[in-house]
Amino acid sequence: MDPEQIGELCRGSADKTALFDDASLTRSLVQCRTLLTRFPAPSRLPAVLVVGSRLPPRWVTLTGDVLRVGRADDNDLVIDDPGVSRCHCRLVHADGVWHVDDLESRHGVVWRGSKVRRRLLCSGDILALGSVCLMYVDEPSAEPSDPTDGGGAASESAPDAQPRV
Repeated sequence: MDPEQIGELCRGSADKTALFDDASLTRSLVQCRTLLTRFPAPSRLPAVLVVGSRLPPRWVTLTGDVLRVGRADDNDLVIDDPGVSRCHCRLVHADGVWHVDDLESRHGVVWRGSKVRRRLLCSGDILALGSVCLMYVDEPSAEPSDPTDGGGAASESAPDAQPRV
């Protein structure tokens, strides 16, 4: 993909407003946006900021080509949240870009208020998995691309470390 094509896909439905009824998800989105301004992304990118109402926020560095996310212990990123399926989604690096694939999870992967099965990730994108948010960052000064306005964060590598949140 050339940079222009990536830019078009990243813009997607930017005019769409995210509508979140779940108060804990809304809190997670606001916290994710706020934390990015207080705790810059790690020096090694790309990374995701993991934020949930019952979880301490932290950075997970993407070191491989696939990061499997879910509640089950055999995932690369284990998230202990009832709204997250055992095998919820995966982040995949292919052809120089990262994308997310929903693995037929019960609650889906939400991007800008809509469930997505597959989505190209752009720096600043926020994905909702149940009441947990993942913010993808591949540029040091990325601003959240989620239209919702709005602790401490730690850095960790994955999949080598099998982060558990």
